[in-house]
Amino acid sequence: MIGANIIVGVGSKLLVGIESTIEGAPFVGSAPTPGDYMLAAGLFFCVHLQPDSLDGYPKCKALQAFIMPVEGTFFKRHSGN
Repeated sequence: MIGANIIVGVGSKLLVGIESTIEGAPFVGSAPTPGDYMLAAGLFFCVHLQPDSLDGYPKCKALQAFIMPVEGTFFKRHSGN
């Protein structure tokens, strides 16, 4: 699987760096910012490609789980009809 290879190779270096910058719990800083939500969206796709991709990165996993706790609702469309 191409996605899994990207996460294991290049992605793991990025996740190590991201993990080292997260100071808050579960946010990067002491309060949520738009960047936290963007990061959680990216982490969502890592988990979508490879469900165990964040297992070695507890801070990233906590951020992603806190912001996007319900599986499958990321791009849910609400119709006004």
